[in-house]
Amino acid sequence: MIAGRMRDKVTFYRPTTVVNAFGEAEQTWLGAGTVHAERVKRTDSRSDEVGEHFASARVTWLVRDAHTVRANWRLADSRTGEMFVILAVTPHRERGYNELLCELYNE
Repeated sequence: MIAGRMRDKVTFYRPTTVVNAFGEAEQTWLGAGTVHAERVKRTDSRSDEVGEHFASARVTWLVRDAHTVRANWRLADSRTGEMFVILAVTPHRERGYNELLCELYNE
């Protein structure tokens, strides 16, 4: 892995559970740090379901293995402002990076 290729900055968000004023448990997202990353691949698609259009994007990112990241966390691309859900984390310890498979988060 070449460090010079990591030109993009991404921010990780991890899920946390907090208790609101009514005593209910809510899931919120807490920032877990901003790191440099390399976007390797992006695949965009669109589907039509019941007359509605849904955009979808799958992105593969490479980040250093020194950063703690887990599946089901979220990742925000600082360049585009898009939010992604991390589907899978594949470690490549011999090369010093983790490969993150992400999907565009549709609210």
